[in-house]
Parts: sequence; structure tokens; C-alpha cells
Amino acid sequence: MTSSFLDWIRSLSWSDANVRGTAYAVVATLALIVALRLLVGLFRKLRERYRARIEAQQLALRVQEWEVFAASGIERSVRYLLGFLHLLAAVVLIDIYVTLVLRLFPATEPLSDQYFELVIAPLVVLSRAVGAYAPDFIYVVVFSTVTFFGLKFLRLFFRALEAGTVGIPGFYKDWADPTYKLVRALVLVFLLIAIFPHMPGADAQAFTYVSLFIGALVTLGSTAAVGNAVAGVVLIYTRAFQVGDWIRVGETTGEVARRTILVTRLRNTANEQVTIPNSEVLRDHVVNFSPAAKAGRLGLTVSVTIGYDVDWRTVESLLLNATKATAEISSDPPPTVLQTSFDDFGVSYSLRVCTGGPPPLGQIRTALGRNILDEFNRAGVEILTPGFSVLRDGGQLAIPGTPDGASADGLAGEGESADDEEQAS
Repeated sequence: MTSSFLDWIRSLSWSDANVRGTAYAVVATLALIVALRLLVGLFRKLRERYRARIEAQQLALRVQEWEVFAASGIERSVRYLLGFLHLLAAVVLIDIYVTLVLRLFPATEPLSDQYFELVIAPLVVLSRAVGAYAPDFIYVVVFSTVTFFGLKFLRLFFRALEAGTVGIPGFYKDWADPTYKLVRALVLVFLLIAIFPHMPGADAQAFTYVSLFIGALVTLGSTAAVGNAVAGVVLIYTRAFQVGDWIRVGETTGEVARRTILVTRLRNTANEQVTIPNSEVLRDHVVNFSPAAKAGRLGLTVSVTIGYDVDWRTVESLLLNATKATAEISSDPPPTVLQTSFDDFGVSYSLRVCTGGPPPLGQIRTALGRNILDEFNRAGVEILTPGFSVLRDGGQLAIPGTPDGASADGLAGEGESADDEEQAS
């Protein structure tokens, strides 16, 4: 059937050139479709073959037990390369098809030359430019490849430092990740400086103006970001706090949920996430509660005010009994009771204890406060905190029994006798 169709095409006279061109165009179109489908099948088989080979042999670039370049990365690179070759082959076939079809018709035959000038000629010029740029391109590719694999090795090294399999005296594990990021940034900047002169158009004046404009934007717009980054580096290497620590920054208290180069995120007792720029963290004072809590020496202070009619020994005994009833209070160091001030209506006592309980201390403070209330209520001692005043008889002294056995009534009697003698005189 195909041979008879071709014989019919040859039998057409030159006056039937359009018919002949149409027939050849149909044949060329069918051939293009078949060729494109063959290309799809060919490259599909190639991808499946190489993927199966990579999975079967578990191809990967390894250094001992460290995997520098994973099998998935090799498979992805092969897939991208085959995809590029597939696209290039399809473009070449379509270009040949368009040129051939244009030459089949007398009316479009001149367009084939124009098509060459419009499409093929720029490609030729581009290929020449690529050939001229080849040395610089090879330099860029080689330098970028070496940098890429160098960063891979650096990442593995710092991961080993973070895991503890490799140790450096004086280098903490939590420094590994930020140090790797800093080194990576410096390496990438060095790479950009090294390959910039070899980039196409680097000598063009317009390219220079654009570079200056972008540099000015980055310089003017990143002042705060640079300040936060420098502060973040200082906070990391001074080890002021770690992720999971409870800290207070200014008036904000919370658990460190995340620490980055630019910001620190805290989760407070209301389960709200507070983001604080590192420059503010560094500028303000930071209180870290976690180290003292882990050592069982996190301080907690509770203040009460008791009237002058209660002996200080009784108050101290009741407060210490309340600490013994609170399980979270540490006995080493022992709790202490201090008299902080003599107020208008009573004496202020400060109970200072240490606890190993995890921050925040709200629950521990609540438990201690409940035990203090229970102890004082059972003893019949009234707490005057924060302040309490009543009208009382000034003739009765508001003092407890003295250690030598003298009573308040005896003292009051002496006062009354003195008053009587004054009145008699």
C-alpha cells in the first residue's frame, strides 16, 4: 500500500506541485509522529534501565560509612540528563520537519531560507558563543562541582560532631549546626566572588549597574538582619541558653522553642509563641532557670506578713513545716526564713527555698502556698498580707510572751501603775 502511494505521488505532474507537497507533508508528519513516539519509548526504557541498575547496585558516593552523594541524587541527575537529551533530540527532529515541509511547497520554499536565518542562524551564533565561552564555562562547572562536594563533606563532618562520633576539645555539640551554616555561607560567598568574573556578560556595563543596584538594596535593607545575625552568633557561641531551657528576656518568660540566627522563639505558660529578635535578646538581660533547676537549686521566695503579737519563732517554725509538706522543695540547701521589714501592722517574713522542679514554678508555688495556709490556719495564726488594720485597745500591748516568762499583761499593768501615779501627782 505504501509503495503504491509513493508511485502515485511520483506520477503527479509538476503542475500538481501543491498536491505533491501535501502528500509529502503528510508522509513527513506521520514520520515525525512515529519518530517522536520512538524517542519517548527509547528514553523511557533508558530511564527505567538506569533506575533499576542504580537501585540494584545501590550506587552512591560513600566515604566509609558516610554517604556523600545518595543513590536518589544519582538517579535524579541521570533522569535530568536523559530529559535534556530527549528534549534536544525532539527539537532537532521538529526543526528538520519544519524545514522540509517549507521546501515542499513553491509558495513557502523561500520561507525555508528565512526560517534558517531566523532560527538556525541564531543557533549557530549561539553555538559559536558557547564554544568561545567553553573555557570559562568549564572553570565555573569545575569550581562549582568541587565546592558542592566540599560542602557535602563539611556537612558530614559537622553531623559527626553533632552526633558525638567525632570530637574536638572545647567544641560543643550544639555548635555544630550553626558553625556549618556559617562556613557554608562563607564558602558560597567565596564561590560567587571566584566565578563572577567568568560569568557571561560580567564585563557589560549594564550588568555592573544592576549589580551595584542590588548591592545597595541589600546593604540598606539588611542592616537590622545583619545586627540580628551577629547577635544570634554571639548568643550561640556564648551558650547563654539552649532549646528547651526556661528563660526570662525582659518581661517575657517561656521555654525556648527554637533558636535561629535571626530570632529566638519562646513558648510561655499560656502556650503562646513569642518571637524575639536576637538583637533585643542580646541587648536585654537573660535569666536562665534551667541550669539551677537541673541542679536542684532553683530559688523560690514566698513572703508573708504576720502581726507583732505572734512570736517570730512560731512563724519560722510554721513556714519550715510548710516546706517539709511540699515534695518539690529541696532540703539541700535547707530553706531559710528572713525578716525583711517591720511594717506598720506587722513583720514581713521571706521564705527562701530551692527546688529541682521544672520551670515554670507556678504549680510549686501554689502547692507551697497551700501548705503555708494550712499550717497557719491550724496554728490559729492570722496572715496580714498584704496589709490589715483594726481599731484596738491601745492599753493592751500587741506583743507575744517574752522568752524570760514575762507576759504582756504584766507589762501592761506596769504601764497602768505609772499612769495612776502621774494622775495622783
